[in-house]
Amino acid sequence: MAAAGAAGDGEKSGFRWLDLARYAVAAVVTVVIIAVVVHAIQVVFRPDSLTLSVLGGSVSTNSLPPATDPSLSFSYTLRARNPSGRVRMYYFNINTFLFNSSTPATTPEPMADCLVSFQMPDMSVMQMRFTDSLIQRTVQRNPNDIMPFAFDALHKTGGSIKDVTMLVNGTLVTEIRFGFNTTPRVVKYYCRQLVVGLYDVATMKTDQETSCTTSS
Repeated sequence: MAAAGAAGDGEKSGFRWLDLARYAVAAVVTVVIIAVVVHAIQVVFRPDSLTLSVLGGSVSTNSLPPATDPSLSFSYTLRARNPSGRVRMYYFNINTFLFNSSTPATTPEPMADCLVSFQMPDMSVMQMRFTDSLIQRTVQRNPNDIMPFAFDALHKTGGSIKDVTMLVNGTLVTEIRFGFNTTPRVVKYYCRQLVVGLYDVATMKTDQETSCTTSS
């Protein structure tokens, strides 16, 4: 009887260890599943951002023949790249502002403190693609459109302004899947050490890009 009881206890003990092993495996699998789900959520909902650059590292200007008042035209190309391989990005309500070296681009009043400002068309950039936006504007010597000293410096023959910073201010949305977007957020870019001046085909480096950063 004693031997039979000992055998029964051994069998029960074996079953208990087997149950514990099963519970341990189930717990490990559960932890792994939770970790995978958390990582997937982080990947899906982590904030993405476009990368911007100014082609040629410059904003070209051209003095137009006077009709009634002297005019100055501006032109530059902004390239937006989507580094993500999984989401489309939309950048909209975009305004850009130019500042010389004596005025910080972080000013709380960019419209009032900038040399000149521009409105840009909305951007939609597919995964792992880029899009170029050509921005143009013509202004007269009007303080509401351009700082008078900047107009005078750029309108004269060979005139230019160096070490200019461009502030790009817009709203960014990423499309996780069709019809489902992340919460819109304002993203600012700073494109530094640009040259603003007369367009010169011979000297302009069209293959050069000046990268913009999201830090001030």
